[in-house]
Amino acid sequence: WLAELYTLHNVAVTLASEGQPDFLTVQLPFLDWVGEVFSPFHPPHRAGINARDFEFYQHVVAGAYRLADLLLADLLRHCAMDTNVVVVSDRGLSAGSRRPQGLFAAAGPGVRPRSRMNEARLADVSPTVLALFGLPKGADMRGRALSEILTASGMPADRPSWDTIPPAAPPPVAGATACDEALLRQFVERGYLPAALLDADASSDASEDLKHRNQWSLGVALMEGQQPERALPHLHACFLAEPESARYAFHLARCQFALGLAAEAERSAAMLADFGEDDLRTGYFRAELALLAGRFSAALAHAGRARRAPALARDCDRISRTALIHLRRFTEARTSLEAALLIEPEHALLHAGLATVKFHQRDWPGANEAARRALALAPGLALAERILDSIARRHGAAPAVPTAVSWSELTARALRRERLREESAAREQHWREQRLRTRQVVVSTADTDAAVYHLIVSGVPRSGTSLMLRMLAMSGLPVLTDGVRPPDEHNPFGYFEWEPAKKLPHEPGVITEAAGHAIKVVSSLLPHLPPGRRYRVLFMRRSANEIFRSQQLMSVSMHPAEIAGHIEHTLAWARNAAHIELLEVPFADLVRGDAALLERITCFVGPARLKRPAAMLRAIEPELYHQRLEELPHV
Repeated sequence: WLAELYTLHNVAVTLASEGQPDFLTVQLPFLDWVGEVFSPFHPPHRAGINARDFEFYQHVVAGAYRLADLLLADLLRHCAMDTNVVVVSDRGLSAGSRRPQGLFAAAGPGVRPRSRMNEARLADVSPTVLALFGLPKGADMRGRALSEILTASGMPADRPSWDTIPPAAPPPVAGATACDEALLRQFVERGYLPAALLDADASSDASEDLKHRNQWSLGVALMEGQQPERALPHLHACFLAEPESARYAFHLARCQFALGLAAEAERSAAMLADFGEDDLRTGYFRAELALLAGRFSAALAHAGRARRAPALARDCDRISRTALIHLRRFTEARTSLEAALLIEPEHALLHAGLATVKFHQRDWPGANEAARRALALAPGLALAERILDSIARRHGAAPAVPTAVSWSELTARALRRERLREESAAREQHWREQRLRTRQVVVSTADTDAAVYHLIVSGVPRSGTSLMLRMLAMSGLPVLTDGVRPPDEHNPFGYFEWEPAKKLPHEPGVITEAAGHAIKVVSSLLPHLPPGRRYRVLFMRRSANEIFRSQQLMSVSMHPAEIAGHIEHTLAWARNAAHIELLEVPFADLVRGDAALLERITCFVGPARLKRPAAMLRAIEPELYHQRLEELPHV
């Protein structure tokens, strides 16, 4: 972290002192990294934090900010005297006081000395920077130039949009010669740099990756600006390009929930379960989305597990408190809120939450006091105002009745949701068509024969994929497995996994190593099978209830509804993928040794590839079929 911080700082100092650019932006991700890991240890001492760890790490966050201040001072010493400087937090900032929305400070010839802002939002930063250059803001920008802190007497008139102006091409790098390329090649050949630097295709991939990162940043910014309808196409495009990215799936689902597209949001979020409960960051994502979906018990469970990560504890506690209130477990919620207020006594939302709990406990004086405390810290806070309004009604007062949503507005919302669904479906169709066009790409000679294909066994974890691969192996078909994951009591004959298959999202070419073999590819990785090849997929179908109970025994589980949704979403994609032939294999019929099913499998795989098809039956051990449906309660 420190090495990267000092490198970034030295580059910024060099640019400022030698290049004297018109505009320079410097981000210090070092503070994010330190905060994510060490903020739980920042004073005061919180419950659940080891006392020895607190004693050892309590000064790290403060030290990191002191270092950032020193680096900023050093950077300013290398800037020209007429430089305008703006310091802004790159996200919301909460220090337990009255700064919940972030930090903004400015100085320079374009800024009035000792001036104060009336009110500032994240969206105001860009218009203010444009105004410092004497440039107008776009009419389509939500923010405003903070004219009260600027020396300019008047703001230039808005222009329709800055998006219509193409970006200027970067200037050529001076002194670039063939010698530079030769030197770069030497570094690559000796292993100091990745070979991708010499690969034009890799450069194209990097450009595409940057495009998706920018789209994601824009989508998240629009969500923070309360514009989910504008954010949706950007977040959807990122998710389609990288459906295994947990953060893309999370933010897309969050946006869909905000727009009332609950079914679509559940499908987008289904892939998060593939990471398992041991992935605490994904667990936090699942807790947030479960809360939005109204599955409060699930939100409480996910948050309880994810809070084992100190950096996630604060957000997970917030989710847990909200879930407890919705579950009407008011005593537990009140205990949690009062404990949090001991640490952050000026946190308006905590006071509003306590007011809500006290109101439901019929503690009217306590609810009134907490709500008024919340409004003193954050005037206009809607939750606190509603509590005071309800108390007034209960005691005979007659406050103004909020205007109900009109029927026409409800109709407009429904029409808007339908249009968004149609646009999302159109984007998915366009994405599929683009993937199908890549079938024209020339692939290895082993695939030029129409009879050659890759045999894939897929399904969600605990659906019977290992059994299917064992049956194929006993029939004489080569199965590619490396044995990295040893057998255990859950799979006594082994998992039949091949580790390189997990690289498919980033290295799709590894599939060539599996030619002629059957391999396991879990359901969430199926969309990453590179087009241009042919695949026959044996997809294991097992009751979502059975999978849920089986996963619970391994301390890794999805909710049955989540499992079922993920399976249907994956199969819907696979059925429409032109490079995939699909055979769905019912697990229960397979364990029973259903003759008709075994015949279908043999025909699907190809009799020539199965030297001993009758031997498949010997792989079936019915006593290992645990968690049968009839043993489970209905979910």
